[in-house]
This record gives sequence, C-alpha cells and structure tokens, in this order.
Amino acid sequence: MSAGRTVKPSALAEGMYRREILPWGLLGLALGLVEGATAAVLVKRHFAGVAPRFVVNLAVALVSGAPAFSNVLSFVWANVAHGRARVRLMVALQGTFALFVGCVAFASHAAAGLVITVLSIVAARVLWGGILTVRAAVWTANYPRNVLARITGRIAIVNAIAVATSAALVGWVLEAQAIDARWLYGAGAAAGLTGAWLYRSMRVRHEFRLLAAEAASGARSDPFSLRMLMEILREDPSYREYMLWMGIFGAGNLILTAQLVLVFSEQLHLSSATQIGLLAVVPLITQPLFMGRSCSAPPRRVPILAGISVTMTSPRSAARSTTWACMSRSRGCAAAWRHRSACSPTWHSRGGTAAPESSRCCCRSP
Repeated sequence: MSAGRTVKPSALAEGMYRREILPWGLLGLALGLVEGATAAVLVKRHFAGVAPRFVVNLAVALVSGAPAFSNVLSFVWANVAHGRARVRLMVALQGTFALFVGCVAFASHAAAGLVITVLSIVAARVLWGGILTVRAAVWTANYPRNVLARITGRIAIVNAIAVATSAALVGWVLEAQAIDARWLYGAGAAAGLTGAWLYRSMRVRHEFRLLAAEAASGARSDPFSLRMLMEILREDPSYREYMLWMGIFGAGNLILTAQLVLVFSEQLHLSSATQIGLLAVVPLITQPLFMGRSCSAPPRRVPILAGISVTMTSPRSAARSTTWACMSRSRGCAAAWRHRSACSPTWHSRGGTAAPESSRCCCRSP
C-alpha cells in the first residue's frame, strides 16, 4: 500500500459511525448551552444587577473555566469506568449531563438563580469530562487504528457544528429577547436526553474481553491517580517536556475568555450576540475547515508552530486592558518556540508517522 493512499473504513466501522453521529449531534446542542464563552456571556447579561458586580464577574470566571477544570478530573472518570460496561455508563453520564443542563431553565432571575446556574453548568461540564474519557475508550475499541482519526474527526465536526448552532441561538435570543433564554436550556436538555436514549443502541467490540482483562488486572493494579500521573511525568522526560510547554501555551487561552467577556460587556459594550459570535460561534464553525485534513495528515512541526503563532497573534489579544492575558500570551510565544525542539524527537522518531507510545497525545474535541 502506498504512503499516500487513503484507507477507507470497513463496513462495520461505517455502521458504528452511523449509529453515533446523530446522538453526538443532539448532545452537541446541549453542550453548546454550557460551553465556556456562551455560558459566561449568559451569566454576565442575565444576572447583571441582581448580585454584586464582583460576584457576577466571579461567576463568569467559574463558568468559563469549567471546561478546563473538568479535564483535570479525567483520572477520576477513568477509575469509575474501570470494569464497567462502557455503553451503559456512557448513557448514564449523558442523561445526567442533560438533566444538569436543564436545571439552568429553573434558575430564577435572582442571586439564588445565579448560584443554581453556576453549579449546574460546572456539574454539567464535569460530567462532560467523564463522557469524553469513556468515549475515548469506546472509540479505541470500535475503530481500527488506521481509520480512527478520520472517523472520530467526522464525529467531532458534527459535534462542533451542533455546539456552534446552539451557541448562536443563545446569542440571538439574548439579543432579540423574543423568548426567555432559559427555555433554550429546557430544549437542550430534551435534545441531550434524546441523544442518550439513541446511544443505547451503540455496542463496543469485544467488550467481554475488555471487561475480563480489567477484572483480572483489578486486584493487582492500583487505581489511576495524581500520584501515578506524577510518576509518568517523572519517568518520561519527552512527554513531561511536551506537557510543560503546551500547558504554558494553554494558560493564555484559559484566562482569556472570562476577561474578554468583561471587556466586551463593560468597556466595549458589545451586544450579547456579537460576544458569543466572536468567542464561541466563529472559532467553532471554522474548526471543521481544518479538522478533517489534520486528523488524517501526519504531524509536522511547521503547521504546529504556525497554528500556535496565529492563535497568539489573533485580534482577540488586542484587548489592551487584559494585561494578564497578554502576559500569558507572551509566555506562550516562548513556549511555542521551545515546543519546536520538544516535539521534534517524538513526532519524527519513526519517519514522521507516529510518536512513541509513551509520548502520544490525543486531542479531545468538545
């Protein structure tokens, strides 16, 4: 087989993909309502004046940072999934996630409603982190390695479009005030519950072997924990260096969204639709333009560095009052240059096709 030939998924893999595409699209509609930037704009707009300004701004920071915080708890969900039927656990997580999204619909326009909204969004994002963790195991078991990136990339594209559509609806409702935005959260919960119900038909290939192997290893293996994570970082210098510089680069993005919401609202006085469009819809809707090709192409240093550089020189960094964000972005520039040498020996150690097993990373879509 030539190096440039495209490998087509088997009929079995295509059948499993068709089972997944609609549930993840419906769940994406629910996810878009609790996406960091969208939720932050909603909180800032809906609860301004009903609580002290500092409290509202703190709530904006909490909901915008909830997606990143939920990823830290992935090791907890990995332990929860150990030895359990993946689809059954996934359906339970999806259904509970949808219910927490729906809880926002019952939040009143008062300080107590602000608390309910923040807790519901944070809880929903924590559960979504568990969904992503379990989903990775399902995808790895169901799809052959040579077509895994392509199939999962398709699903991620559909999910991103659904999230962007949902975010755009929130922006339009907040701007036009045709209906109460809380009605959207009830509809999103219904979409999420429907997606969870449809996902019940999903199957995991050779799941009995997977569960048997986990049951056999359960007695002699320790649960994954932060201590084990530190051991991995200590024993694998290449992976440690990679995670260090990517963490520094990501710090700018993590602290930027909340500050931009405050700048857009309090200083630039942009409309809610414009804010959500700039912070959520545009980044998500342009993602499919690059995801399909990047999922199947071998990694290269130049595209990685170019993407990082474009990210750090984007117009969003022009908000001059976001001092800490700009400082973190400048740290990211140094991280990007330093990352050039960190990724070089791993990406190219096997002819530019794959990194060593201990150094591989996986992008987690929304």
